Amino acid sequence: MLLIIGAVVVLASVLSGYVLHGGNLMVLWQPTEVLIIFGAAIGAFVIANPMHTVKEVFRGILRQLTGSPFNKAFYMDLLSLLYEIFDKSRKQGVMAIEEDIDNPEASQIFSRYPAILKSKELLAFITDYLRIISSGNMATHELEGMMENEIDSRQHELEEPLTR
Repeated sequence: MLLIIGAVVVLASVLSGYVLHGGNLMVLWQPTEVLIIFGAAIGAFVIANPMHTVKEVFRGILRQLTGSPFNKAFYMDLLSLLYEIFDKSRKQGVMAIEEDIDNPEASQIFSRYPAILKSKELLAFITDYLRIISSGNMATHELEGMMENEIDSRQHELEEPLTR
């Protein structure tokens, strides 16, 4: 939304300033010039960046235009899913969630939260760490450190297109 508002403010300022200074707006409308400028800018961007960065930038632009899927309802679903999983493991034992973790698409618990199932990275994160917890082979502080490292690494990957 801010992208659209910012673009409107820039265009309104430039065009109104040009008209107030006595300029003719039709002189500015040069479709072939716009094609040349935007084509050169996009081409230079593609040349200067690795392909995964280019894809992430265009996905980010689409996300900005369509809105983020991460809203209050998504986070409520995530917390509800985690509550159900932990509640089941508390009541029936940690091994009871093993089937849910191994095949979340077929799980009764996970299937109630389709937004979580769509987010493959989040689903992998949850199931991987629940699998480690259910195995019981790791101390709590080691698990916490491992999770923090993975979150930091993922954040760095997502910020890469912004820092180039």
